[in-house]
Amino acid sequence: SFLMETAEIAGLPIPTVGRTAVEVSGKRGEETVDYKVVYPISMYTVPEERLALFNKFGASNIYVSLPAIAGAKMCMMESAPRGVIAAECLDPVLFLKIMGEMGGSIKFQEICTKNVVM
Repeated sequence: SFLMETAEIAGLPIPTVGRTAVEVSGKRGEETVDYKVVYPISMYTVPEERLALFNKFGASNIYVSLPAIAGAKMCMMESAPRGVIAAECLDPVLFLKIMGEMGGSIKFQEICTKNVVM
């Protein structure tokens, strides 16, 4: 439970580590391009990473709060459109930069392939 987490609990082995993949195929000019991003479901994959998040924030399950804070910072910096917007309307590079500066860096693997006919 979020409110019951302790440093001892945060340091325990992680029972499950999952990954998410987003794949996009399309055309860039006349070339067919396949783009894939793979990232962990959680912000940690080993107990040391989870414990570091706990030590920094007082909790390791910060998947909703930390991105919300990053988005709020972008609004305060006037780096986000005014009004009600969806998260995907935010500048992703700036968003990830702010997340990293706050200590919530996200690790992902980026793969881009294209078909080459010779």
